[in-house]
Amino acid sequence: MIPLRWPRLTGALLLALALALGPIPAAAQSVLATWGLGVTLDPLDGRGRGLGSVGPGLFGTGVVPGDPGASLDLIVPTVAVSMQSSWLQVDQDAGSATLSGSRFPAMGIAYPVRDWGVLTVTYGGVLDQRWMLVRQNLLDLGAGGAGISVTDQFVSDGGVAAARVGLARRVTPNLGVALAVGRFTGSVIRTFTRSFNPLDAGVVVAPFKSGGRWGYSGVTATAGLVFDVSDIVRAGGTLTWSGSLTAELTDGSEDRARKYDMPLEFRGGISGALGAGLSAVLSASYADWSGAWSSLGGEATAGPALSLGAGLEWTSPSFLGRPLPLRFGWRRAKLPFRLDTEDPVESTLVGGFGLQLAGTANIPLAQIDLGVEHGTRSAGSVSEDFWRSTVSLRLAGF
Repeated sequence: MIPLRWPRLTGALLLALALALGPIPAAAQSVLATWGLGVTLDPLDGRGRGLGSVGPGLFGTGVVPGDPGASLDLIVPTVAVSMQSSWLQVDQDAGSATLSGSRFPAMGIAYPVRDWGVLTVTYGGVLDQRWMLVRQNLLDLGAGGAGISVTDQFVSDGGVAAARVGLARRVTPNLGVALAVGRFTGSVIRTFTRSFNPLDAGVVVAPFKSGGRWGYSGVTATAGLVFDVSDIVRAGGTLTWSGSLTAELTDGSEDRARKYDMPLEFRGGISGALGAGLSAVLSASYADWSGAWSSLGGEATAGPALSLGAGLEWTSPSFLGRPLPLRFGWRRAKLPFRLDTEDPVESTLVGGFGLQLAGTANIPLAQIDLGVEHGTRSAGSVSEDFWRSTVSLRLAGF
C-alpha cells in the first residue's frame, strides 16, 4: 500500500465533498421522466461523460457502477464518487418552463486482493423518476355554479438504483474478465395535491392530498471483458442480465405489487492511440425494453434503446506541473419510453477535463474529472434544451 503524503489536501477534498453532497432540493432532470419507468441512467463518471462514452473500453482505470471491468489493473485501494447537475429549458404545447436539478448518481470502492484481482462495491442510479407537474383547472360544480379554480400538483421524487459487488481479474497479459452481481433498490414517493382558490370557494378549504410510496427490488448481474493490444488499442464490453423489477406500493390499507421485465443490455467500446498523447473512443449500447410495455399501463409504450458515442482525449496538457487531460465528444441516444408516436431522442456535444491533484503518472491518488454536456431532447410535442455537468472525485492509497 502506498503511504499518503497529503493529509491537508485529503481533508479539504472530503470537506468539499461533504458540502457538495448536502441536502439538495429534488427537481426534474427531464420532463420525459414522467413517461414509463423514467429516464435511463448510463454507468458513467465525469471522464466518460466528457468523452461522449456510453460504456466500457476506455484506457486507464476507474470505479464505475455497472462496469466492473473498469477497475482492472488498480493496484491501490480507491474510492470514487460522482455527482450530476442539470439545467434545462422545456417547450411543449402547454407552454415553456425552466427547470434544474441535481442527483448523486454513483459511488464505489475498489480494493485489490492479492492473487484474486480487484474487488469492487458500487452503488449507482439506473432509472430517474423525479419530476413535478403543476396544472391550473376549473372545477365544475354543476347546477349552474360558476366553478372553483384549483391548482393540481403532481410530484414524483426518487428512482431506481443498484447495489453491486464485483471482481475484475487479468487472465492473460492482454485479457481481463469481470463479474458483478447485485440487487435493485430505491424508492419513489408520489403525491397529488389539489389546492382551492379561497376567493372562488368563499371559505378557506384545506388542500386535498393523496399519494403513496413505491419500493423497488430485483436482482441483476453484469459480465465484462477487456482486451488490450499493448498500449495501442483497448476494447471492452459488458452484458447485463436482470430479473423482473418489482415495485411494491403501500398506501396504508393494502399492499400492491407490479413487475416489469428488465432488458438484456449490451455495452461495448474501443479506444485507440492516434499519436503521442492523443486517443479516440467509440462506443455503443443497446437494450430492448419492449418486455416492460405490458406492465406500464396507460398510454406509455416501450421499445429498443440505442446509444452511440465518440470522443477524443488529449493527455499532453498540464497545469502547475500536474496532468490536465482535455476531452471532447458527441453522443446520441434513443430513450426507451414514449407517449407519442415519436421516439424520444437525446443528442449532445460534450467536453471536459481531468485534474490530478496528487499521485504519479500511473497511480493517481487524488483526481477530479469534469464532463459538461449541451444538447437537446425531443419527443412529439415536447422539446428540451439542456446543460448537464458531471463531477467525479477519486481518492486512492488510503
